[in-house]
Amino acid sequence: MTSFSRRANASFMTTSKIDDKDKEELISNEQSVASSNSNTWEVDLLYDSECPICMMEVEFLRKRDINNKIRFTDLQSPSYNPAEHGNVKFSEGMRKIRAVLPDNTVVTGVDVFRRTYDAIGLGWVFQLTKLPVLGVIADAVYDIWAENRLRLTGRGEFADMLKEKAQLIRELESSVDCDSDACAINFDE
Repeated sequence: MTSFSRRANASFMTTSKIDDKDKEELISNEQSVASSNSNTWEVDLLYDSECPICMMEVEFLRKRDINNKIRFTDLQSPSYNPAEHGNVKFSEGMRKIRAVLPDNTVVTGVDVFRRTYDAIGLGWVFQLTKLPVLGVIADAVYDIWAENRLRLTGRGEFADMLKEKAQLIRELESSVDCDSDACAINFDE
């Protein structure tokens, strides 16, 4: 886990009601998922680790995903690579929840919840959202939530968040200058 991921997790963990044991489990789960090369997952859930409500949902799903059917991917991680996750750009994933299926199909909105809950055997929870009228209502409610999620969780405006993320990336990229002696290997030691 990178220091940026640790800071993001630490930021979340200080603002939510999670005890130390749960913190360790979250970090352990992220490390084991990151190191796993297994393709047994059914849904690659792209989530925002800086969103306290999103993290409550991720924690709920992780605890119930005993068969590792969900691959949890943190959009905020500096190592996030869209090419490895259905070519979903950071900005797209942050605007509206997305998940990637093993065939690289990208699903969005309430369908993500249907798929993740199906994967852990709780598909019945979202079964009613498959009905035409209720599905339209559920999608509309989720779209309103997604559009206002950052503001409602005290994180400002979407455009400002994208600017901050771009600035952070520029700073990280400029802080590593391997053309200088900083990255040199001393073979004399």
